[in-house]
Amino acid sequence: MKNKLWELSASFHNYVRQKEWGKAKYCYDTARTVALFMELSEQELIELFGSREVPDKPIQGLFPEEYVQRAYLECIKKNQTSENRKYKQ
Repeated sequence: MKNKLWELSASFHNYVRQKEWGKAKYCYDTARTVALFMELSEQELIELFGSREVPDKPIQGLFPEEYVQRAYLECIKKNQTSENRKYKQ
């Protein structure tokens, strides 16, 4: 199962490169849900998703925050998300 989570990060990067934002967001959301369900260690969570614990030294994870935010924004713009947010220009 853990290997599949790391494979999801590779798929996430491929979808970001192809600008397939809905699929990228799905990879991130799935990885996040499964990682929390499996109760991964804090170190494994940091490796996957990064950390902002120390503000001046954030740790970049396998799912870079800037790409995750872009995927969410693009999905909101195209109404491809189930979150209750509306896109405001």
